[in-house]
Amino acid sequence: MKTVLLILFVGLFTVSFAQEKDKVDQITVTIEPYKRATNGAFHTFLALKCSDRGVEYIDRFDFEWGYIYELELKRTKLAQPMEDAGDTDYHLIKIISKKAVTDSTTFKTHLGGWVQLAPNIKDDPGAFTFNNDGTCTYLGEMTFNYANEFEEKLRALNKSEGYKKGTFMFLKGEIYLISL
Repeated sequence: MKTVLLILFVGLFTVSFAQEKDKVDQITVTIEPYKRATNGAFHTFLALKCSDRGVEYIDRFDFEWGYIYELELKRTKLAQPMEDAGDTDYHLIKIISKKAVTDSTTFKTHLGGWVQLAPNIKDDPGAFTFNNDGTCTYLGEMTFNYANEFEEKLRALNKSEGYKKGTFMFLKGEIYLISL
């Protein structure tokens, strides 16, 4: 009898679990003109800075630095999310507005050479790539101009596990590091 009850209980649990469905709705969000550095499970990456803190990535959205966006999104709360992944997906429905920021608009983000998937690999360039044109690319995505006075600090930061907050400014479609 106990075995039959156990089988019925497991069967009912399985049926109710299998009937869970994703929850879908629409939201409107504002995306800031820059991204923020954040730590994922295995590495540091640049995520969207959004009015809805849960939004770090939007499917079919091509972010452009220096623009504030208002977006309509489809939000899908997954009934059965994959392990080590988020439980909510965001998909672009439409861009409501896209406005360029004015020159001298500033933003801050953490800069660090920390939390890389394989930090002990000899050829790992780290978080910063120094380009031949006086610019630096952070995490393979944000390219910025910097004064010579910052190069030594950036190179040291690239080899450390610490971080510093950098202040940046938009000017004529480019990004400039103004303090570290």
